[in-house]
Amino acid sequence: MATSVPGALLKEPGTVHWNKSGSNVTNETGFTALPSGTRFAAGTFTSYGSQATFWTITPNGAKEAFYRGIYDYTSLVLKYSFPKEAGLSIRCIRD
Repeated sequence: MATSVPGALLKEPGTVHWNKSGSNVTNETGFTALPSGTRFAAGTFTSYGSQATFWTITPNGAKEAFYRGIYDYTSLVLKYSFPKEAGLSIRCIRD
């Protein structure tokens, strides 16, 4: 692989779906992360086109869980916590 920056290996290259894309974005893993954004508990949506957020199975207390975020402004994959009532993407992986 040409780069070791995880987000660049996971993102769909180009700007068909992403608002902006770095020159090192390759999707070499075939994951093809798309920027679906986030749905807040109240039902409003944000960040379509600029972030892909995926729940993890790891809780952070009773009301929150961790997620991994892939953003248009960085090639890193970041870890945050968010209320469980929110709507983030999930990715099903077959063993």
